[in-house]
Amino acid sequence: MSFWARRSGRRLSMLIAEEDKLSHDLEQLEFAETRAANGRERLKCVRELRDAADPKDRANAGRLVANIEATQKLLEGFCHQLRERVNSRL
Repeated sequence: MSFWARRSGRRLSMLIAEEDKLSHDLEQLEFAETRAANGRERLKCVRELRDAADPKDRANAGRLVANIEATQKLLEGFCHQLRERVNSRL
């Protein structure tokens, strides 16, 4: 096999590997964005429950909402990073 044929084969292998990575990242991004959207809806419901809670339970409900908000913020950050990675490959 000639030098140029080997070089072309390596390039093709690299392109295929990069396409596989992009495909995997797109799947992860779609999954993460769906989870983030669902999380925003759940957070909205939990806030409404907190607001309607008995005053004696409101402090605990507030801590629960703060925990969910922190988790949601992490998930949104992950989506943002993954979106940037995907966009940098396009």
